[in-house]
Amino acid sequence: MDHGLGKQKRPEAVPHSPIPASPHPRTNGGLVNDWGMLVPMSLRQLPRREELAAALVAIALVAAGTTAWLRRDAAPEERGARPPRRPLDAMLSADRERRTGELSNGLHFVVRANEYPEKRAELRLVVNAGSVLEMEDQRGLAHAVEHMVFRGTEHFPGRAIEKYLESIGMRAGEDINATTGPDETIYQFTVPTDRPEVLDSALAMLADMASRATFDPAEARTEGGIVLSEWRSRHDASDRIEELRDSTLLEHSIYGRRYTIGDTAVLRRFDVAAMRRFYDDWYRPELMSIIVVGDVDTRATMLSVKRYFDGIRPSATPRTRPAVSAPRVHALRAAALTDSEVTGVRLSLVLPRAAEHNVHLGDYRAHLVRQLWRAVLEDRLQAAAEEPGSPLLSASVEYEDVVRPVQAEVISASIVDGTASTSLDMMVEELTRLARHGPTARELHQITESILHRRAEAAQWSDQSDDLADAYVAEFLRGNVPIDRKTSYALATELLPTIGILDIMQAARAVSLDSGALVVAVAPRSGALLDLSPRDLISRARAASAHDVDRKHASLAATRLMPEEPAPGVITSERILPEVDAFEWTLANGMRVILKPTNFASEQLEFRLVGVGGASLASDADYPSAFLSDDIVRTTGVGTVNGRQLARLLDGSSIDFNRSVSDDAVRIWGYGAPREVETIFQLLHLHFTAPRADSAAFRRYRERVIAFAAHRQSDPDAVFRDTVAAVVGSHHQRALRSRFYDDVDLSRSLAFWNARMANAANFTLVLTGDFTLDLVR
Repeated sequence: MDHGLGKQKRPEAVPHSPIPASPHPRTNGGLVNDWGMLVPMSLRQLPRREELAAALVAIALVAAGTTAWLRRDAAPEERGARPPRRPLDAMLSADRERRTGELSNGLHFVVRANEYPEKRAELRLVVNAGSVLEMEDQRGLAHAVEHMVFRGTEHFPGRAIEKYLESIGMRAGEDINATTGPDETIYQFTVPTDRPEVLDSALAMLADMASRATFDPAEARTEGGIVLSEWRSRHDASDRIEELRDSTLLEHSIYGRRYTIGDTAVLRRFDVAAMRRFYDDWYRPELMSIIVVGDVDTRATMLSVKRYFDGIRPSATPRTRPAVSAPRVHALRAAALTDSEVTGVRLSLVLPRAAEHNVHLGDYRAHLVRQLWRAVLEDRLQAAAEEPGSPLLSASVEYEDVVRPVQAEVISASIVDGTASTSLDMMVEELTRLARHGPTARELHQITESILHRRAEAAQWSDQSDDLADAYVAEFLRGNVPIDRKTSYALATELLPTIGILDIMQAARAVSLDSGALVVAVAPRSGALLDLSPRDLISRARAASAHDVDRKHASLAATRLMPEEPAPGVITSERILPEVDAFEWTLANGMRVILKPTNFASEQLEFRLVGVGGASLASDADYPSAFLSDDIVRTTGVGTVNGRQLARLLDGSSIDFNRSVSDDAVRIWGYGAPREVETIFQLLHLHFTAPRADSAAFRRYRERVIAFAAHRQSDPDAVFRDTVAAVVGSHHQRALRSRFYDDVDLSRSLAFWNARMANAANFTLVLTGDFTLDLVR
C-alpha cells in the first residue's frame, strides 16, 4: 500500500538504468546504507537517501595478503599488510541504547529514544510472514491482508484508522504505509510525539491491526478493486522482466511461484475467507515485533507497548515460521527476454549466493571485501563505457537481496543495439580479469579512501529514527546486528587496512560463472537480441571466461586541477546584512558574494552560484545545445581534465559539485569540507574560464544519449511526459526535448556556456556552513 506520488524531474543526459528496477532495492553498500548504518536492503519500504559526499580523513593503504602462504605468492606491493587486531569470530557490538524484550505472549519489542528528528517517532509492526507462505488459493492475498487490516478492526471499524491519523497531519503513503514482500509484511507509522495521546493511539491501532482485523465483506468489495488497480499501475515492463528473471533464478523454489502481487484470478475473487485464513495462520504474536524509535520517553513507551500488545492472546499452538529454501543451482543459466515497453537492449550477470548475515567481525570484513570488489569492477566497466565506440552505454555492479535465503551480485549494462555478443565478452572478461589478477594497488587505495570518506561523513551526523528502526527490523527478521554510523566508521577504519589485493581476488572467484550465474538479455520485441537463444548466451559467456586476459595496469597519476594559480582578485566592498545575519562582499569583477557562517553541521560548507539568464536567451537553432550545455561541460571537463578525470579527482574528496542550465538561469551548487574551499573555488574559476572543447568525449556523449533515446517511445511514462511538455509548450520546437540529442553541437554548446559565464557581475555566490570569514577571504 503506497499512496505517495513520485516527483518528476529533468532526466540526466545519460540515464543510469541499465536493467529494469527490481522490486527488491539494491545498493552498492550491501547491508550498510549510504550513512554507514547496518540496515536491511531487501525491505521494499526503506527510503533511499541521496549519498552524502565523502569527508574528513583518508587512509593510504598498501594491499596485502594476511596469511603466510598468501604472502609467499604475493606481489611486492601486497606485502606488509596489517593483520586484524581482533579475532574475526568476535561478536559485533550492537546498539546498546535500545531496550528489547519479549512479552508473555511471545511478541518481540524494541524501544529506543532518539531525538532526530525532534517530536517524531517511527513505529514498525513487523510480521515475519509474506507471500511465500500463501497457499495456492491465496496467491496475492498476503498483500490483500495488508490492505484489509487498514479497513476495519474490532476497536477501529471501517476507515477509522486512516481518518484519525490523517486528522493529526499524517500523510498516506509517507507517514502511513505498509509493504508486503515474499518473506515479511511491515506496517509503518511516523507519528508526532508532542502530544502523548497520539503515540498511545497509534500503538493501540497497531495492536488491533495485529490481532483483531474484522475483514468486513463490504469493505473487501471496495478494496478488491483498489488492489487490482494497484496491480495494473505497477505491473510495468520492469516488473514483468523481474518476474521472468526470478522465475529462472529461483526455478527450483516456491519463491519462483509466489510473487507478492499474486494471481489476478485470485485477486478478482478477493476471497475474504482465504484472507482470514492467512491472517489467522500467520499473524501470531510469536512471529511479530513492535518497534518504536524516536523522541519518546523510553519507560513510558515500554509500558504502553506492554499495555496494548501483551493483551494479544498467545497462540494456542505456537508456530515456528518454516524456513523456505531456495536450492542452489551451480550450472550457468541464461534467459533471453523481450517486452514491448523495454527501452533499450540490456545485459546482466546475476551471481547468486546463499544469504550471509552480519553478526561477527569476520562477517563485516567480508562485507567490506565484497563492497570493494563491486566498486573496482563497476569503475572498470564505467571506464569501458566512456571509450569511443564502446558497445557499453552504461554499467553498474550492485548488491541485491533477492529473497531471504538468496543474495546476489548483479553486473548490468545498457548496450548499443546489435552488440550483445561483444558486450557480454567485455563484461565477462572484466569479471575474469579481476578474479585472476585482482585490482591494482592504486585502485584499491582510491576506493578504500572513498569508502572511508563516506563513513567519516556519515559519522558526523546523528542517527535518524527511521534508519534505526529499519536496522532493528533487520535484527528481528535476519539476526543482523544493528550498527550505528559511528560504529560503522570505526569498523571500516579498523578493517579496511587488513584487506589486500588477494582478498578481492578471492571474492571475485567466489562469484564465478559456475556458482549458479544467470545471464539475462533484455530487448524490445524489435530488438537485436531476438536471434540470441539462452544457449547462445551461455556458450558466449563460457568462451569469454576462458580468454587470456592481461593484468590491468595502474592508471597514471591524476592531473592537477589547476597547475598554475590565477592572479589574486580584490574584494572592493563589504557590508553586513542584519536581516539575515549574513555578510555581503562585492568583488572587483562585480560578482556578489553572500556569506552566512553557521554551526548547524560541523565540517561542512555549502555553495550556490546563480547567474540570471539561461537557455531562453539562445536562438531556436542553438536552443538544444544551450539547454544541454551543463551536460556537455560535465562530460568534456574543464582546464586540463576531462569529465571522468575530474570525477576521479573529486572521488577522494568531500566535494559534491553540480551544474545545471534551465530556461531562466545557470546554476552551480554543491558542498564540501571547509578545508577544501580552495578546490571548490578552483572548480568555480575553471567553469568560468576554461571549459574544455574535448571532441572525443563529446562524440561519446552523443553516441550514448542517442542510443538511449532511440527506444524512448517504448516507455509509456516517457511518452506521457513528452506529450504533456509538447502540449504545454504549444508544440514549439523548444518543448520537443526528446529530439534535442540529434541537434546538439559541441561548438554551439560551449559558445553559449562561455557567453553566459563571460560576465561575473551577473552571478551571485552564496556560502553557508562551518567556516570563518578569514578562511574564505
